[in-house]
Amino acid sequence: MTYVTLQFAHKDLQLKTKDDVQEAEVHMFGEFKTITGRIIAPFEETLKVPGGPRQYQGDWVAGSSIGQKAIPLPPGTYRLDVVVKDVVGGNINNEEKLITVPKLDADRLFEQHSGVGGQDREGTDAEIGTGQFVIGSSFVRPRLGTSSSKAETLGIYMKLYNFGADEVTHKPVGEVHYEVFRAGTSEPLISTTDDVGQIKDASASQVTIEKKLRLEQFAPGRYTIRLRGDRQKP
Repeated sequence: MTYVTLQFAHKDLQLKTKDDVQEAEVHMFGEFKTITGRIIAPFEETLKVPGGPRQYQGDWVAGSSIGQKAIPLPPGTYRLDVVVKDVVGGNINNEEKLITVPKLDADRLFEQHSGVGGQDREGTDAEIGTGQFVIGSSFVRPRLGTSSSKAETLGIYMKLYNFGADEVTHKPVGEVHYEVFRAGTSEPLISTTDDVGQIKDASASQVTIEKKLRLEQFAPGRYTIRLRGDRQKP
């Protein structure tokens, strides 16, 4: 699955009022094409953006919202063309970029970076496998941008594939290392290691990493989060 996530500044949207409820509406249309221009996967989605109470309209205008669409794609390199329209105001914008969907190599450990978000939780029974920001059984709301506040808890989400399996327990064999560095330094502020065999629902074919990092413990500045998976022979 390839997840297309777009962020909209509220100041660029117009609200409509219906039954005393204000909301904006954004229509998203996109196409994944081969490098030669052949259309592989068109998609579209209409996103509803709640306007919030009138007394807090100023706060709403200063904020932003994100929308997401999940598209199944085979391995390869594609050109993604996306056009978005503010249905109420009529404003239109577009974005183009190259997307590479990697091929899983069964002979080596493979990492899929799915995102760093400000919000993650277990998905409800109705959400599992469907809906925006739902990956499997988890609700992962990605963060677009690199800034966070000390009051937030940052969620780290990643999938690792192709660990070896223990012949007796059939659990994956390997480790995941986490390190946090402040910009310009070489010594990690945080360094920890998890046994993948102890991670919930982990299997040799796929391990889902869900880690939370409280930002109140860090001084203001720029940081790098480094994750590394090590596959061990059973």
